[in-house]
Order: sequence, then C-alpha cells, then structure tokens
Amino acid sequence: MQTTLKETALILSYLSVRTFLGLLGFVLPVALILYSLIFGTGQLETSISEYYYTPMGDVFVGTLWAMGAFLISYNGYARSDMQKNSGRFRDLLTDRLISTIAGISVICVALFPVNPSMIEDQIATGFTFHSNAVHYTAAGIYFTSMAIFALVLFTRGDGTEENFFEKNGRKITRIKWTPRNRYFVWCGGAILAAMLALMGYFALASLGLSGATDTLDRWNFFLWAEVAAVVAFSAAWLEKGRALISPLNIARKLSD
Repeated sequence: MQTTLKETALILSYLSVRTFLGLLGFVLPVALILYSLIFGTGQLETSISEYYYTPMGDVFVGTLWAMGAFLISYNGYARSDMQKNSGRFRDLLTDRLISTIAGISVICVALFPVNPSMIEDQIATGFTFHSNAVHYTAAGIYFTSMAIFALVLFTRGDGTEENFFEKNGRKITRIKWTPRNRYFVWCGGAILAAMLALMGYFALASLGLSGATDTLDRWNFFLWAEVAAVVAFSAAWLEKGRALISPLNIARKLSD
C-alpha cells in the first residue's frame, strides 16, 4: 500500500516529536551534572529536582515545560478495531491518553518544586505552599507513564498489525520479541527498577533510618536513580523516533 504525502508528513512529524522528547530527556541531566562539575561547586545536588534552586533552575523548568508541551500535543496512534474489541486492560491504553497524563504530570513537577526549607539562601520562585508529596507524586506519575510507553505502547508496533496474534478465534496483541521490542522492554524495565530504588529510599526515610539514607546520599543514590530513569526513557524515545543517536541504532551501525 502506497503512503500518501500527507501520511508521510504525519509520520515524519511523529518521528520528530519522539526524537525531540528523547533529546530533551537526555540533555537535561547531562547539563545539570556538567554545571555542578564545571561551573558550580563541584558538588552534585542530591536530586535532579534540587537543581530548581540553582542557577540552572530556569533550564530545569524550561525543559520540563517543553517536554510537557510536546507530550500533550502528541497524538500517536489510535487503537485499532481489534484492540477495541479485545477486552483487555492494556488495550484500553492509547498514546494520546498516556502522553496527556505524562505531559500534565511533568509540568506539575516544574510548577510544584521540592520544599526549599532545607536549602539555605535560596528564594523560591514557584508554588511553595504544597508538601513534597505533590512534587514526588507528579514525578511518579510521569515515570510510570514513561514506563507504560516503553513496555506497552512502543512494543505494539508503529500502527501496524505486526504484533497481532490469533487466540481462541480472536486477534490480540502481545509482544513480538524483535530486537527493537527487546530494547524497549529493557528501557521500560530500567525505568521501573529506578522507581523501585527511589521507593526504597523513601521507605528508609519514612522508617527514620537516617544512617542508611545518609550513606546513600554520600553516593548521590537518589540523583543517580533519577538520572537512570530519565536516560532510559530518553533512550526509548530516541529509538522510537529512529534517531541516529539512539543507542540501538548506534549498536546496529557498529555491528554492520
């Protein structure tokens, strides 16, 4: 079946949005860390969120707003008739739904920063009447949405029926274990692993085990777990956008 010029333009638009999202996700932690090591004190902040109160605060907020705008405007692929009739929860999920949730949540991360009470000599420029639970809940929703993209939506295929199978007389979707889908699953798994690590940190803190959290803080555990999650979703979006700098694409070129 021939692809029309309109369909080609739409595909290129999707690829561009995916690539931009991947680039933004990758550049943000790199820029923040380089700032600390080169232009700052040489000491990393304990989390990505705390860069809000550094001279890189505008970069942090601007990048999150840009990501939110891209996500909210991203339509992706609609559900096929087979997905609509499958009766499975995973087939109720659509690119549009999850990208909208992710976009709103990442903007909320920027709007509701971490509580500045423990950060000296800094003037808060955003909303500060909320508890940290608001900030971290929004971040959790965002990371969960990114994991859903990698594990469920990206592994369906690009609007094709390549991942449909016959079962009990009905066509259903399941992952076809191509190298590309394995890559997406690894990215999604990395996001979930990072989230579990962060939840473990919060559990230690809620139990009052300050000795354990202080030890983790000396290794910037919270920051690196966040960076791992951000880089994992960035890698997934770069590959979905078929960017030349996607890790999987680079691996393909090296193996040729």
